[in-house]
Amino acid sequence: MKIIHTADWHIGKKLYKADLSEDHRLFFDWLKELIRTEQVEVLLISGDIFDLANPSQSDRRLYFKLLSDLILEGTKVIITGGNHDSIGMLNGPKELLEATNIYVVGGAPDNQEDVIIELKDDSNVLQAIVLAIPYLRDRDLRRSIAGEVESDRVAAVRLGIRNYYAQLAEICKGRYNGSVPVIAMGHLYTHGASTSDSEREIQIGNEAGVSIADFPDSFDYLALGHIHRPQVIAKQEHIRYSGSPIALSFSEAKDQKSLVILEVTSSGLGEIRQVAIPKFRELKRFKGNLQEVSDKLSKYDPEFALPSFVEAVVEEEDYSPAIIADVQELAVKHGSKSFTVIKAPVSFRNGNRDADEIYEAGTAIKDFTPLQVFMRRLESENLDKKTTRMLISAFTELQDGLEESEK
Repeated sequence: MKIIHTADWHIGKKLYKADLSEDHRLFFDWLKELIRTEQVEVLLISGDIFDLANPSQSDRRLYFKLLSDLILEGTKVIITGGNHDSIGMLNGPKELLEATNIYVVGGAPDNQEDVIIELKDDSNVLQAIVLAIPYLRDRDLRRSIAGEVESDRVAAVRLGIRNYYAQLAEICKGRYNGSVPVIAMGHLYTHGASTSDSEREIQIGNEAGVSIADFPDSFDYLALGHIHRPQVIAKQEHIRYSGSPIALSFSEAKDQKSLVILEVTSSGLGEIRQVAIPKFRELKRFKGNLQEVSDKLSKYDPEFALPSFVEAVVEEEDYSPAIIADVQELAVKHGSKSFTVIKAPVSFRNGNRDADEIYEAGTAIKDFTPLQVFMRRLESENLDKKTTRMLISAFTELQDGLEESEK
């Protein structure tokens, strides 16, 4: 039996304001083809299916279209909720999906044993056990440490997570006695994991994470989600984050996205393979002064299935509203079919100073004309050239009218 471990799809995610739905669509097409060619029987998705608790109708259609295609393929799917997901939204069609071999555990159920899912082959022979453990919220953790006293909030979270997994390990030990591999899912932070800019902290932050010592030794594989970079934890090949299938921030631009294929044999858990996911779109960040960034953009000509998204980071020495206006025009000037500038932040090494700090030491506001004061105020705002000119024109008209009325 072959099993795929993936996580953190974040359907509906926007990179700044740029839509990533086409990235997800291409990934899903590739995933379905991989399932066919590798003859995968089971797909595990360890949380954060959606980026928002209330996804749009188009995002829901994308999700259910994939599930309907997997039903036709005869693939068993096990989905757990993450910290971004709505329990109610995921669990809504739970009973209907279960009739088609798709199992959804949006949140920790009242009966803990309901997360135990048996994987059987075509001959109805038990091959493995999956513990479909979702993101554990405060109420779930409080239940798992009932009767135990722990005053420290961070320690209580860690104890709750540890107890939840330990209780399930004991149930499996009593019921199956190690006869088949046990695969535990989870959506949490593990100490030592390498994070990117796109993860929200779980519970009260990374301090609330767990160490590998908090997981029972009886688990043959830990299929983890929440961290977007694919990685093995503490050099333990059986404890892994699959990572997100597409880059969700520019800090992940150089990451090789992947998923994991597990093989269950008659003697237990067999080969664990990391499979690279093709890059459908490049995220590219250019840095330098205005001229340097402009030159790099003019030479950039990527070749991917989707237009690349570019972040043009401009760094100049001295503050100038004219430079800010020119930076705002970068996206228009360098737009092409092969890439789009989706963000162009500008900074000045001498600092963007607030209104009370824009004057040199030893000077007073009376030393400046009203227009100069107004210009200094405009310099503290990231306005485009057209808006800047309009505001200056409006200011001078008002000033001229005021001066005329005082004559």
